[in-house]
Amino acid sequence: MEVAGWYHSHTRSEISLTDADIGIHDRFFPKPWQVALVLRPLAMRPTEVGLFVREADGAMHRSEPAAEASLTLARAVRNERAQPAAAPLPRRGSSPAAIGRSPLR
Repeated sequence: MEVAGWYHSHTRSEISLTDADIGIHDRFFPKPWQVALVLRPLAMRPTEVGLFVREADGAMHRSEPAAEASLTLARAVRNERAQPAAAPLPRRGSSPAAIGRSPLR
């Protein structure tokens, strides 16, 4: 089994490969069939994805992915992760000032 490629995200720029990205790809993924996947998560829209592959001469287009797509997470998954943890309920008979304190001994 061999690694098919790698992925990473660009949160503040377009879907493209930087000089550093090309360096990583050339060093660790030099085979002609290995790919780079760039994700661009967006706040209120689906995540944009770009797939970069080598041309026949081994070069990669930095700003032109071979394919593009959008990913959408299911709403239930997003909402579940966004919910804060519930605060513990006070014990019966405890005053509001005593909640969260250790009992005195």
